[in-house]
Amino acid sequence: MASDAKSVFVNTFNEIFSYLDFDFKFINEIPLSTLSNALQHNVLVGVSGALRGNIMFSYNQKTYQAITVGMTGIKGMDEDDIYATSSTVDLFTEFCKRLIKLFDNNENIFLSNPISISGNAIQAMISQVPSKNLFFKVNNERLAIAYYLEEN
Repeated sequence: MASDAKSVFVNTFNEIFSYLDFDFKFINEIPLSTLSNALQHNVLVGVSGALRGNIMFSYNQKTYQAITVGMTGIKGMDEDDIYATSSTVDLFTEFCKRLIKLFDNNENIFLSNPISISGNAIQAMISQVPSKNLFFKVNNERLAIAYYLEEN
């Protein structure tokens, strides 16, 4: 695994979000005792093979709407619209694909199908492993990436 995972995540984030017309920046990294987050919208991607763990993207309703507009070009999509949800899931799946390419040293690393978890009273705790939480600002709103990755 890359020696500086934070840099790999931040560089991948900057690359992916440079395609969208957003104001974005990395804020900080905080260690956590569990892989968890409690924002309104979440996308979870599992990693297996030579590298294993989970990556969870968490963001609020304003960020969700901005991503759906950025990905589809359609304003005012209902949050229950399958295309709106798919657009955010697709963005973070592409993020994981690019991220894993940076970690992969000609070894097999696989991504699970993403899981989208949304709601107003979400408190998601995925795993009881020490993890990292990276915080970004996207259009002045918080977007968090919680992750736990280890070499298998």
